[in-house]
Amino acid sequence: MSTIWTGDIFGRPRQIIIGSTVIGIGAIIQTASYGVPQMMVGRIVAGMGTGMNTATAGVWQAETSKMSSRGKLVIIQMGKHEEALEVLAALEGHGATPESASVRTQYDIIKDILDREHMNTYTWWQLLSGKGPSGVLRRMILGAWMQAMNQISGINVTSYYMSYIFINALGISELLSRILAAAGSVDYLVFACLAYFVIERINALEMRTKGASLAMSTNWIMNYAVVQVTLPGIQNIGWKFWIIWAVICFSFIPITYFFYPETANRTLEDIDRFFETSPGILVHRNKLAIQLHRPVEYIEADEQIAIAQAEERNEGGEKSEFVATKEAV
Repeated sequence: MSTIWTGDIFGRPRQIIIGSTVIGIGAIIQTASYGVPQMMVGRIVAGMGTGMNTATAGVWQAETSKMSSRGKLVIIQMGKHEEALEVLAALEGHGATPESASVRTQYDIIKDILDREHMNTYTWWQLLSGKGPSGVLRRMILGAWMQAMNQISGINVTSYYMSYIFINALGISELLSRILAAAGSVDYLVFACLAYFVIERINALEMRTKGASLAMSTNWIMNYAVVQVTLPGIQNIGWKFWIIWAVICFSFIPITYFFYPETANRTLEDIDRFFETSPGILVHRNKLAIQLHRPVEYIEADEQIAIAQAEERNEGGEKSEFVATKEAV
């Protein structure tokens, strides 16, 4: 949760460095532990650093990747416009400079979205009570619930207690139980990453760090809850305990189908545009929400912004040239 305030202040790389440092300190404390209390302190410290990194890494990746996979974003804040152009040029590659047309176009599109959102003029209460820009609260809830689903699917029942369950509930040998547990952990590693990409894209530009912090907090809270109910559940209702997780997992299909818009082949700014239209709660019949390829409307919007900004720069150049000529005369 600390990254709600520090994420944008320190920036993504510095925040991850700080988080990694905190994790290192926690690891040292745990390594040097001579009792349970010291081990618990080490776990808490390392957990704080892990929370910082998990809430930041996905945002950073979403902001610096190609649109074809994740979109491209640099948060443009007052007084940092030149730095933003340099970062965009570096991400563009292929010899691009801050003056390149493609870089200026990306900058103009991002700035246009930020200017319309102007989140900084709203209080937290206004944003969370739905009185801020359209869709902010809804987007934060969608991102947080994605992480909740990631945990209440019961995945940590298997990742934490898989060997125990195979041996004690299913009667499988210890060796085969360990092999199956290892295979399951690899599978979890691959598929658990998918939820993070949706979270980083679903939130508004200026709320992306805060939304990710809320989502990851939800993740760890649900993680704790699942771990606490697992052993009592197995001991008290046995195999019926798995029916609960099966029903919960099945419920994710209609939830995702009806409530979550497509984020593939969209820029981060496209997602903002979609929610600016105040779409209905159910998006399964909204063409902009469900089509796989990038909507033509968004492509045309980018082109219009680029043309408008180019005309403004040309007019500014002509005025400067006129003033310079007049002064020379």
